[in-house]
Amino acid sequence: MTKFRPLRVSDFYLLDPAPRTRSRLPLLLSRPLLLYRMAEDPFSFTMDVDGVPMALAGVTRTGEVWALLSADMRRHMVRLTRYALVWFDQLVDPVWMTTDNLDPTAARWALLMGFKRTKKGDRYDTYARAV
Repeated sequence: MTKFRPLRVSDFYLLDPAPRTRSRLPLLLSRPLLLYRMAEDPFSFTMDVDGVPMALAGVTRTGEVWALLSADMRRHMVRLTRYALVWFDQLVDPVWMTTDNLDPTAARWALLMGFKRTKKGDRYDTYARAV
């Protein structure tokens, strides 16, 4: 059963991240104040599947979309995308995201959610979505 709920700090520790994200997670976990700030943001959420966090996502105060996805996320991407599209439609300001070019699925997901590429870089591309 899939459930979307507010993000909790403990979700960062329970998530089994995708292989490309694993190297970044220790840096994030070493910053507890940042984790609390992300969890307190009203535009952050957790996607649970059978009680296990599969995706953590949110929008910062500057309008940047962020997401940490589980290694087993592939089977659940449609549900996450549908929820995220409804969620973005509730926002007033334009939002943007930066994706790692070493992970082509991140760029595909951004385009699927209606983001347009605004800046192409060597390592990262930036996408914007006017809502």
